[in-house]
Amino acid sequence: MTATEGTTMTVQAMGRMLGLKKTESYYLLHKHHFETVTINHQLRVVRASFEQWYTHQDKYRKVNGPEPGIMLQSQFYCVAEIADMLSLHDSSARDLIQKQHWPTLIVAGRLRVPKKVFDQWYASQHRYRNHDDRERDRAAEESSMTVPEMGRLLGLTRYQAWEVYRHAKGQLKLIRVADKPRITKESFENWYANQTLFRILPEISPIEEENPAVTSAEHEHKEYVSIREAAECLGISEKRVYRLVQDGTLGGKKIGKAWFIRYADVACYEKED
Repeated sequence: MTATEGTTMTVQAMGRMLGLKKTESYYLLHKHHFETVTINHQLRVVRASFEQWYTHQDKYRKVNGPEPGIMLQSQFYCVAEIADMLSLHDSSARDLIQKQHWPTLIVAGRLRVPKKVFDQWYASQHRYRNHDDRERDRAAEESSMTVPEMGRLLGLTRYQAWEVYRHAKGQLKLIRVADKPRITKESFENWYANQTLFRILPEISPIEEENPAVTSAEHEHKEYVSIREAAECLGISEKRVYRLVQDGTLGGKKIGKAWFIRYADVACYEKED
């Protein structure tokens, strides 16, 4: 065997190495993934170029040999890997790649992002988190709540909850977890114990949540409702609700720019009207 033959192999030998049939072997050959030479009228695959190709792809695997894609995995992330790291759907990961304008390559039939580019971006932001960071932030999340979550505890809309926070932000401690604002539960409990305007709603049973007949359960548990909700309950305009608050017919309190009306007053007025 000549030195040239020792550094090459037949197409059939390459196919056996990858567990491929003749047609599949020649398909790879015609894709020009690796170099070939002709020796004694026989087409042969250059081993060095084949091995280099093998480390830069992860579609084909040797029957007996090292795992494929060693160089590929060290240099690039595919869409599925980015989605898995950030707990996203593949479609959301693709949208993120497009939004960030990352340079991409199609390698071994897959869209890929250079690891260096992705890792630099990840270190510069706080919104998205990988598995390790989610575990690190778990304690902070468990000891805090979002402003809308606080609102749900008190039977308030998202807008009302933020108005409450702005009014009491000297008492409600805000922290950021994954670049999202959250109120510490300890500060909420301290604030709650020193105020009389709001109360935590009793939990609604799963039967009430699923049963359309119990549509008034949420309002019955509320101590305060918004101007809009009061207007809807009474079947009148919001301007009239304001007038009823101003003349003392409905009890209410203004926090920031939002008015909160006592639901008990709304219910009683509805019965009298």
